[in-house]
Amino acid sequence: MIKVIFFVNMLPLDTTVVNIFYRQKTAKNNTYIITSTQTWKQPLKKAVYTLTTSLFIDENYFSYPFVSKEIPNEKSIFRWEEKDFMPDREFEIVIKNKP
Repeated sequence: MIKVIFFVNMLPLDTTVVNIFYRQKTAKNNTYIITSTQTWKQPLKKAVYTLTTSLFIDENYFSYPFVSKEIPNEKSIFRWEEKDFMPDREFEIVIKNKP
């Protein structure tokens, strides 16, 4: 496991945009921890998530419904957008073998 910590200098009540990109090996069940947002005691004003994969994804099992899907070059790009987002569960994705 890799632990990443970064600091952002901001004025009180200010807003900043943070873009985070990473890759990881996939498993059948993949869980991304997002409920840690609750420790801030306020929702994310805007959250945008994308998943790009060439694997077959069971679209019936995302813990949050996606808002769009594109299929360029035999890949699938799923997109989630939330406003005033306070996650009440982790972000989970199930990968299946192609039927």
